[in-house]
Amino acid sequence: MATIPILGSMGTGQKRLVGLVLGMAVVGAAVFGHVWLGTKIAEIEESLSEGRQSVEEIQLRAREYLDSMKRKAALEEAIKANDARIQTAIDSIAKTVEAQQPQDGAAVEGGFFDKVLRYEAKTTERPIQLGADTGKKKKREKASDFVELSQPAEYSFVKFVDLVKFLEKVEAPDRLMYVSKLQITTKYMDPDFVQGKLTVSTFIYKPQKVEETEEE
Repeated sequence: MATIPILGSMGTGQKRLVGLVLGMAVVGAAVFGHVWLGTKIAEIEESLSEGRQSVEEIQLRAREYLDSMKRKAALEEAIKANDARIQTAIDSIAKTVEAQQPQDGAAVEGGFFDKVLRYEAKTTERPIQLGADTGKKKKREKASDFVELSQPAEYSFVKFVDLVKFLEKVEAPDRLMYVSKLQITTKYMDPDFVQGKLTVSTFIYKPQKVEETEEE
């Protein structure tokens, strides 16, 4: 059996010492390897945990995006079904709201809000974008298939509480209508009655025939 030359010249005590040192070195290497392996495992587990969190975040954002797209599609369908005759829609609401007007110092009952409204001749339209394109996509230049339609009107002196009732009905959740402008002036010596101007707006579908161009 081959022996290491240097060990042959050593005494028994020295050989034991060398063996002890080698044994400690082996144990130290094993401990170091165990610690190193534990550290690497911890790093891998942390990386996996971060990966899982990233996947969960992506899934959450994906669900939010899909929900947003569903809401956008539902809104588009509601606008397409909306009636563009805004004066008719306003009148139909006004005819359901009782309106008290001052007369000879007393409030006259029995009338409805449609009797105190006077419409301005022209409506206004403003294109709106329900979703902005990102990146290099086709776009419409200064046009949109969806339009905000606004109808200005004036209202003569009426009980303030009746005005509030009318405004609440205009902005009911089941309607695509809202009051975009409102001006109120109180009656001299009788602040319970008010007059002024308002603008009711809604949204309509109005397809545009515009050439599409590639974004530079």
